Amino acid sequence: MARAAASYPSGYPSRTDGWLGSGRIRPLPTAPATVPTAPQYEPLQFGATRPSYDLAGIAASLGSFWHVPPRIDLNLVVKLRESIPLLSGAILRMKQLVGWPEVEAAPRVKRDIDNFLKMLPNCRSQQGAKPWGQTHLDNCFTFGRAHTEILLTATRSDMHSLVEVDPRTTAFRPLPDGYNLAVAQWQYGGGTPVLLSPELTITTVNDLRGDDPQGTSMIADIPFVADIYTKMLRAMGSTWDRFGTPTYFVKWNPPKDWNDPAGSQVKTIMAAPQAQMQQWALNKANGKNSDIFLAGDFTIEIMGAQGETLEFSESARTIAEQMCARWGIPPFMFGFSWASTERMSTAQAKAVTEIIDNLRDMFEPSIRQLIELRQAVTGGGGKFTLKWPAVNLTDLLDVARADLMEQQAEQLKLENLQSAGRLGIWSMEEIAQQIRPDLEGLSPEEIRARLPDLAEAVPEPVPVQVAGLKQPPADAGNPADEAVSRLLAYNGNGH
Repeated sequence: MARAAASYPSGYPSRTDGWLGSGRIRPLPTAPATVPTAPQYEPLQFGATRPSYDLAGIAASLGSFWHVPPRIDLNLVVKLRESIPLLSGAILRMKQLVGWPEVEAAPRVKRDIDNFLKMLPNCRSQQGAKPWGQTHLDNCFTFGRAHTEILLTATRSDMHSLVEVDPRTTAFRPLPDGYNLAVAQWQYGGGTPVLLSPELTITTVNDLRGDDPQGTSMIADIPFVADIYTKMLRAMGSTWDRFGTPTYFVKWNPPKDWNDPAGSQVKTIMAAPQAQMQQWALNKANGKNSDIFLAGDFTIEIMGAQGETLEFSESARTIAEQMCARWGIPPFMFGFSWASTERMSTAQAKAVTEIIDNLRDMFEPSIRQLIELRQAVTGGGGKFTLKWPAVNLTDLLDVARADLMEQQAEQLKLENLQSAGRLGIWSMEEIAQQIRPDLEGLSPEEIRARLPDLAEAVPEPVPVQVAGLKQPPADAGNPADEAVSRLLAYNGNGH
């Protein structure tokens, strides 16, 4: 992409490059740095247990086409999401609430990582790691798992881009070691599934249940309820088709002495009203107004107008509540105004915050894998941490109260650090490292060079002057070893 080429230095392959265009990842014979992988230790003994999908323990020897069988139909969840806007709205809200973390590190390391995350091409049409995170979470919530392939540059000296993989084209294949799984993708032509490199694949699994490694879709628990809801919507649509575009019938009341056994005269009389009704419908479809003129005793009525329609709103709300309960989000966050004074209580806000924190814990290892791999490939190094923004779900009063508590906690932390410094437990340099994350890993001399005005010792606390209390006279004395005498001197009245 032209945008990616303009954002990165020279040496990045183009779309016509053989290594990228082949769609395969060659082995890395000479890597510029060690790529972080899972610890490869030999187990103390072979596992005695077997997963439920391979109780015989022979899955790895069944061929390259065998994979862990899925519990749900991934195409079904896509159809459900396309049919019910509530499900798409729920996934959108969850992605927005999870958000993206802020990188905290030394200024040089932070600047390097932030620039990389900001300019990283992904999904062939996006730029930036944050949009990739939204796409990755969308697949994870919809299908239960998400996979991203990392493409390195031709020189293997940096990360080129990310490619999100459709989970419907992938599966887990057991490996001969009896524990690990590889991600395989079925590609065009029906050939042998292609294994994705574990070191260059980011996998995120949502709501892993039991020993199923494929996770659980957030739509997997509601097919039955969703089927009822779609039937109600379909029936309501059919009702509106009937009443919105009604079907008319024309009735002619013949005279009492009418005698037409063959019905030929009735056909002749009804021909004119039939032609006028057809012309009237055609004019209405074309946006024209026209009238109908009939001679005789004719009645024009709407077919089925006298029938009763089924109640929809309360039943639909009951079904929608079942789906909202699956997500754990209050209904008004989906735009449902089921109560005129509905608002989020503190208990609801706490519950939703815990849900979002759990989802962030699920997604954070994938972000760390991305950043650590890039730092290892480029040789950048440096420690970093990920700080997630606070989930703001409550009213302004609760937000202000939370801010006050955070400030009080910071004040208590400072007081504890000062007490530890006066007792000689920590030096001033160590206290500075506790307060300033960018000083981590520096020696005391380097900290002094960075902070030339740093005090040599923790200053003594200044006595608080309280209005209305008598101050001790200059000659009253203040023995350091007699606390009672000191209190009497400061109180001045002996009480």
